[in-house]
Amino acid sequence: MAFMGLIGDDRKNDEAPGVRAAVGVFALAGAIAMLVVAVGGTFALRETGRQEAVRDAERLAGVLARTAIGPAIEPAVLQGDAAALARLDTVVRERVLDESIARVKIWTGDGRVIYSDERRLIGSQFGLGAAEEKSLQNGVADARPTDLSKPENQFEADEEGVVEVYVPAAAPDGTPLLIEAYVRESAVAASGARIVRSFAPPLLLALAGLWLVQLP
Repeated sequence: MAFMGLIGDDRKNDEAPGVRAAVGVFALAGAIAMLVVAVGGTFALRETGRQEAVRDAERLAGVLARTAIGPAIEPAVLQGDAAALARLDTVVRERVLDESIARVKIWTGDGRVIYSDERRLIGSQFGLGAAEEKSLQNGVADARPTDLSKPENQFEADEEGVVEVYVPAAAPDGTPLLIEAYVRESAVAASGARIVRSFAPPLLLALAGLWLVQLP
């Protein structure tokens, strides 16, 4: 019996390294799988963060259009009255333009710029693109990266990148207008990064907990 006990003990000793190796391989495979999921989740989270940041830019432009720019559009602005434009310009510079908002333009439906903080653009006519016309017709804000090579953006050459946000509005006499705000890409990126930082830790903790639960 003692002899049989020794054989049993030898078998256990022989099996122990194999079991430990199998556990190690399982743990390593699980860690690699969790790493792959974490990397993929981070990229997805970044994209989600950017999309939400762009929506934040739309909401910001909408609030500014309703509370600051819109109420300052006097009937005389449409006729190019210098005094009315000066009052509107004061509102835009004091309440709208900052490190996030680089430029403001107000368009008529036929693509004429009736106001811009870049005075050289006032009175110019460039026409509206399909997206801008759709926004004007549907009454829904629209945001997209700005093509700085377009003639209407000739004075934005020094900007590294901006997201243009169009917000439908109306003059006091009911004339449809489109308020355009240029949100700096750096502001959008910073907003997206804040969103990622707020959601990344819970995601990583959840993945780590899942990996620990799966360990033998």
